[in-house]
Amino acid sequence: MYQRKEASEVDVYQVLMPSYVEKAHNLVSCDVRYIPNVVPDIPQDSCADLQADKIMHTILHIGRVEPNRKRQLILIEAFSKIAHEFPDWQVHYYGPVTDAAYKRKIDEFVHNNQLEDQVLYKGVADNCIDVLKTGDIFAFPSSAEGFPLALTEAMGGGLPAIGFYDAASVNELIHDNKNGYLCSDLAEFTEKLRTLRKDKEKR
Repeated sequence: MYQRKEASEVDVYQVLMPSYVEKAHNLVSCDVRYIPNVVPDIPQDSCADLQADKIMHTILHIGRVEPNRKRQLILIEAFSKIAHEFPDWQVHYYGPVTDAAYKRKIDEFVHNNQLEDQVLYKGVADNCIDVLKTGDIFAFPSSAEGFPLALTEAMGGGLPAIGFYDAASVNELIHDNKNGYLCSDLAEFTEKLRTLRKDKEKR
């Protein structure tokens, strides 16, 4: 309520996605304008090479490690169901740990499922573009976003993305079966990971 009151006292209120304009109009009395975040133009030579022959392929995730929005454990649970099918694949996840208990829960799951060699926490990425260049799939199990820079940079760098239908913003950036997949639940997320991992041409 406090934020709504403050927002109504400004001349213009900025939102990050076109679909947020009408929603904001229902909450504030000022003018509402859509101005997205700036996404870098990634040169071709800095994009992921999805045709390259690799000894190890990588599913990437970048985002702060916490359970409510970013939900890394969903990705790792999905991966665990098919990890044995693809021993030449790993999950690399990056980001600051903002919930230590959640990170411990992830570590425990990885240990209990003997995934230490396939699921790797890589800390905070100093240069996201360099990280994205190494990937083959960008998995983004967020529950909602305002305007996800990590996702847009991954897509700008040529990576197919997987997210959820009900995740605000994510469901506007990923166009299902065109630049990635949108999923309804964990089972579908798992199956779409399997689909992209099996098929280089589809990636």
